[in-house]
Parts: sequence; structure tokens; C-alpha cells
Amino acid sequence: MSVLKARVGGAWVAVPMAGGPDEVFVGPTAPTDSATELWYDTASQPAVDPAKMPRGYVGQHVLTTAFSTTGTHTTLQDEGLTLAINEGTGRFYKITLALAPYTPGGPNTVTYMLLRNGVQIRGWDIAVEALSTSFTKATVLEHVVSGATATGVIYKLQMRAVNSNTSVTSYGAALIPRSMLIEDIGGV
Repeated sequence: MSVLKARVGGAWVAVPMAGGPDEVFVGPTAPTDSATELWYDTASQPAVDPAKMPRGYVGQHVLTTAFSTTGTHTTLQDEGLTLAINEGTGRFYKITLALAPYTPGGPNTVTYMLLRNGVQIRGWDIAVEALSTSFTKATVLEHVVSGATATGVIYKLQMRAVNSNTSVTSYGAALIPRSMLIEDIGGV
């Protein structure tokens, strides 16, 4: 029988483990007898506070339609992805945006801007050299924010053209949706 040895309250304790030595590999060489031992020192590992652990999925907004800028294309416009969440103080939230931009109005750089309650918190420029006037470019953008206790915090995405006043598009379709995903990735 394999044995787990751990230091608990300053004393080493042996705890029998299910499985035989052929099911457990410890150290740089394979065990050769049934006295296989695994040592684990809890004193060297800080205790994990469950309140600080990640809580995972918070919300998602998915769109299967395209958005193209109108009017003055160099002005930031609401792209359509919006998500309201309740935040907690000291929690970290990862925002992942899956997008497929292209520039049907002609060669252009595209700017995406992420807003939190109407305030710009992060921007990304996708260079004209990385975009096409006829094909979409799969793009994933991420940002991490620290939350404050608040209910109904609204995250919104905006976009605009940069180099010329021509339309830019954030493509969306059933098989190529654009989306915003927010996850709680832990706390302090």
C-alpha cells in the first residue's frame, strides 16, 4: 500500500493511500517496492482562503449579426456588445472579447474601446496591415479589472475607424458570433 506522509500541526503523519506502488510514481525513479511514500509538507504551502478562489463564469453576451460604423466613422460608436454584472470589492474580473473585424470601406486601422459605466478603461488598435477589406480576422482581446462593490456595472464595447473616414465592421454570424465573456478569476 502507498503511504502519504504530511506534516500536520508540526508532526509528520502517515496516511494510507488507495492503490499500489504501480499506480503511484514519486521522485525521479519509479518505485520498486510496496513501501512507496509520498511526502507533502503543508508548512511550506500557504493556506488557501476559499473567499479568494476564482468563482468562474459571471456572464456572456453573444451577437450573431454584424455591426458597421455609420456617419462619422472615426467617432467611437457602440458596437453592440454590452453586459451588466454585479461586482464585489477586491474581486478580479477577466473580460474576453471574441471579434472578427474587417474594413469594407477600404484599408483602415480599427480601434475597439472597452467602457465600464461609460468610462473608457481599455483600448485596442488593430493595424491596417492586419486587416482585410473583404475577409474577417479572428481576434481575441482580454482585459482584467479589479471590482468594487457595485450592482449593475455595465461593460460596453465601442469601435471606430482610425486612418480614414470609411466604414469598419465587427462581423457576426451564426458560425462566427462576436461575444463578450466576463469571468471572476479570484480575489485579494
